[in-house]
Amino acid sequence: MNYAKKYADFLKNFFAPEESIRMVVDCSNGAVGPVFKELSDVEGVEFILINDIPDGDFPAHGPDPLAEGATDQLAEAIIEHKADFGVVFDSDGDRAIFLDELGRAINSYSVFLCIKDFFKPPYVVNVNALADFTMPEAKVIEEKVGRFNIINTMREKSAELGVEHSGHYYFKEFSYSDSGILGVVFMVNYVAQIKKQGIAVSKIMGDLIKLEWPLETNYKVNDGEGVIMRVKEHYKNDPAYKIRELDGVSVFGPDFAFNVRASNTEPLLRLNIAAKNKKTFEDKLTEVKKVMGVDEASAS
Repeated sequence: MNYAKKYADFLKNFFAPEESIRMVVDCSNGAVGPVFKELSDVEGVEFILINDIPDGDFPAHGPDPLAEGATDQLAEAIIEHKADFGVVFDSDGDRAIFLDELGRAINSYSVFLCIKDFFKPPYVVNVNALADFTMPEAKVIEEKVGRFNIINTMREKSAELGVEHSGHYYFKEFSYSDSGILGVVFMVNYVAQIKKQGIAVSKIMGDLIKLEWPLETNYKVNDGEGVIMRVKEHYKNDPAYKIRELDGVSVFGPDFAFNVRASNTEPLLRLNIAAKNKKTFEDKLTEVKKVMGVDEASAS
């Protein structure tokens, strides 16, 4: 049986672009190449595939789409082909990282805000979203990081959409599991909508979240739990801040918010921080790093 075709036939049920779309897909020499080849006849969508031949040696770049340099080839191809946007996958296709038409990476929660209206609320996101600060009107349920946690909460709440910062998109229609390609389908539908209005992806991203909110930073530390405790103690007695300990520690202030949590798989602390403007972001990032006792030399 041609399982790639079977999966593609399922995915075709969800395509509904209102305008012609051209996008570059970096398959990362992983599992999604054969599936996208079966999607070549989707009306209104031109997929330009790169690194589409499965190869366990990953000759183009590593299988992690968030690794340094993993989006470079995709960014160049987007510019070369004048594509509307692009995506790079991990090796097995459950993670998808999107780039705009200028070749710039898009925060996964920004993608969530683009596609969420195709689904009924509530939605499930992990703590990295800092949702009370970044998307207070989005009707989300925060959960601990991890596939097990997201899926269980989605099932419990019968949620139709869940998102993790790492590029996992979960769908009730996909047995509550994650599918990077199905995330692409709904992003295609969204980009077609705004393109019909003459709006580029980079423009909508600038308008969507008016915050300074970069991608996650990892820091190597010897005592992760000790650092998290130190952060909590530093902020907990100040009435200007709200503390949450769902996963690591999250701190919410009037003009910024951040989360520090330990990696589940590596000796790292993961920091996510968002602020109302660049100056506040830089000031608070410096402050938080000082409390954590980390510097750029420990970043990875």
